[in-house]
Amino acid sequence: MDHHVLLVDDEVEITRVLSYALKRHLQIKATSFNSAEDALAAMKGIGHDISVVVSDLRMPGMDGIRFIRALRDQGHTMPVIVSSGYITDAERAQGEALGVAVWLQKPFDLRTLAQHVRAALVPQQGDL
Repeated sequence: MDHHVLLVDDEVEITRVLSYALKRHLQIKATSFNSAEDALAAMKGIGHDISVVVSDLRMPGMDGIRFIRALRDQGHTMPVIVSSGYITDAERAQGEALGVAVWLQKPFDLRTLAQHVRAALVPQQGDL
């Protein structure tokens, strides 16, 4: 079961810690980006390998909602987990319309993230 998580957050320390935790404790490959624009550009080459996306909602430049919309416009259908310190009802509605699987309130612990990543992978494991 080779799974690959794409992490997108403008805070370098967050992507560093989450990437390490996913690799070390879940044995899941993780690729991280600190801007949605960079992640979106990379998806053209690695998108077929990505099992789950974990994205911050509020980032400079392209925010999480615009990033998810762009992913969907490119035809990517993988589950998306969104994290944020604050989520408005309008953002939640937009995200749900785009198929956001989980909303994580920051700060969250690694155990919570791991549970949600595992749950997002379950439907895909039947395809292997």
